[in-house]
Amino acid sequence: MKKKMAFALCFCNRGFMPGELIYGARDDMVKAVTDAGYDYIMMDKELTRYGGVETRDEGLLYAKWLKEHEGQYDGVIFSMPIFADENGAITALQDAGVPILMQAYPDEIGKMDFAHRRDAYCGKFSVTDVFCQYNVPFTVLKPHVVHPLSAKFQENLRDFAAICRVVNGMKRFNL
Repeated sequence: MKKKMAFALCFCNRGFMPGELIYGARDDMVKAVTDAGYDYIMMDKELTRYGGVETRDEGLLYAKWLKEHEGQYDGVIFSMPIFADENGAITALQDAGVPILMQAYPDEIGKMDFAHRRDAYCGKFSVTDVFCQYNVPFTVLKPHVVHPLSAKFQENLRDFAAICRVVNGMKRFNL
């Protein structure tokens, strides 16, 4: 029987942003992934502040966790419910060895106060720029910001799953 595709979920954090939004993002992403028919693995939220990766130390913790679960996931979804910290992100994922999908939340009109502002739109540019500097491959899909519970993100998940199948299928590919 064919094994169900699984994604490792990773969430960002940044000290001055409203970290409480990460808790909701964890729930949203689990629902999105399981509703699309995929499995997931996720590091315990108690291991880092708000369950997200911010510092290099937290990035190392996530990278170690990812290594310990190698073979249990086909790709990583890096979710940015708020502006991400680039240092933690690159440290966490630079050696992932599988496709990485960059997902960023949209801000909501009427929720732009300090307690609700996400600013993930700009954060995604910043994180992907650092990944380019480190030559770490990643996947971005349209639109630039998308809510995990939207129909468009369901399309993104299907596309990312296809990318994972191709990339992982080519690991032993010879020319």
